[in-house]
Amino acid sequence: MVSGTVKNVVIRREIAKAYTAVREGSTLAKGFYNSKVIPLDIINTISIGEEGGHLEKSLFKIAEASEEESDEAIKIVMSLLEPVMILILGGIVGFIVIAMLLPIFEINFLMR
Repeated sequence: MVSGTVKNVVIRREIAKAYTAVREGSTLAKGFYNSKVIPLDIINTISIGEEGGHLEKSLFKIAEASEEESDEAIKIVMSLLEPVMILILGGIVGFIVIAMLLPIFEINFLMR
């Protein structure tokens, strides 16, 4: 069910491998254990949730942590993007001002 909603092909493959492992009698954490894509701390959180019988709470905590991490990354990118945009717009405005004033200065030199 989850693999149908994931658009990332690599993650979808890892979920399919974990599904196969669970169907064969293994745990979800062991299904993800050899994954190079899923971080080890997420696998450990899943394992703790399975052992404690609170897998859904563990997955919810993973989702919240991932959301907070992505929100922080977006804030950082936006804070870095703002000065760059100001510089680009300043350059465009400066170019327009120079393009308008240059003919006026040339006319002034021709008049002398």
